[in-house]
Amino acid sequence: MRAILFKTLTALTVSIASACVTQTSNPEGRMIQENAARRESSSASPLPSTSAQSEGAQANLLPAVSSFRGSLGSRGIEMRLQRDGEKVSGTYAYDGINENLTLTGRIDAQGILTLAEFDARGKQTGKFDCHVEVEPDEESAVSINGNWARPDGSRQAPVALSEQHDGFTNGLRIVSKVIRNSKYDVAASYPQLVGSNATVAAGVEKFNQRIAVLVSENVRRFVADDPPPGKSSYETSFNVLLATDDLISVEIVEDSYSGGAYPNSYYYALTYDLRRNREVQLEELFKPGSKYKEEILRYCLDSMNKSAQRSKEEEARREGKPRPTSDEPLFSAEEVSEWQTWAMTRRGLIVYFDFAHVIAAYNREFVPYRVVADYLKPDSPAARLGR
Repeated sequence: MRAILFKTLTALTVSIASACVTQTSNPEGRMIQENAARRESSSASPLPSTSAQSEGAQANLLPAVSSFRGSLGSRGIEMRLQRDGEKVSGTYAYDGINENLTLTGRIDAQGILTLAEFDARGKQTGKFDCHVEVEPDEESAVSINGNWARPDGSRQAPVALSEQHDGFTNGLRIVSKVIRNSKYDVAASYPQLVGSNATVAAGVEKFNQRIAVLVSENVRRFVADDPPPGKSSYETSFNVLLATDDLISVEIVEDSYSGGAYPNSYYYALTYDLRRNREVQLEELFKPGSKYKEEILRYCLDSMNKSAQRSKEEEARREGKPRPTSDEPLFSAEEVSEWQTWAMTRRGLIVYFDFAHVIAAYNREFVPYRVVADYLKPDSPAARLGR
């Protein structure tokens, strides 16, 4: 499947006349690497300089307790880690397989994470050599990138993981389900809530139904088009952006290919109030009549154009050319006039656009709560998180 897609994200190159982004072979890695490409062009470093570090400073970038989702090679995985100083332990499992592999290792002062993997019998079956980073923007997402290999170093596979924000304290937890269809190379992962909690039981049931229907209906439409077997694929992955005892917000990353020059990529999201048992609508977060939409779009337009300018400057630097002097923006207000869907995080909103393939790296924009603080209803969950 991945050999068909040829979606390896290279360094982002944007010019006023054109832009080109070649995407990676799996949804989780694609999103993480798109963000990495944009980070690379930023003048801000995601990590403090080595000379300014105290012993263990980078180790502290990994939270004491954390969970991650992403990819190991072509497979989706979920990893849970605990850190005690520089010592790290935990487990991970492949999507759709309820068997944990045990992890032990350490993270050093430069953020290098090394883990040994063991099966249920205590036999070492693999190892991870990765690097931990924190996004330089206000979303503050932790990512783990690197390689997995067998204990002898053979069978290497890339690893790309992003932090999941699971803050349940009421017994709920998130598991992955997978829809598969070998004829059309379908592997669609989606989240489900499990655990006993009477207060939100009805909301949990409806959330599970809603997210399962969203994914299964998209799979059904893809299969109904009867794409050429052996030359097509459909994948989804998910990220938990926010999970409290009352509220959950998840994004689904969809990648499909059914012929043509490029694969198709799309985001959709669901924010659900578990206690009130209903989907949250974006307008519910804001004061009636407020101009929050205009403010969100203004911020996104500015963010996109600044990122595009940094990318042009980085491209020129790599090629030894003079720094670009053109002030003509890549995006106009007319082009950034409507988003497709939205989601919530602890620190802000995420809005999703649907741009052409060549500029798809800009489809996901983070908007800090401070940008729209004046428009938020004081009793809305966004206002409470923003405080």
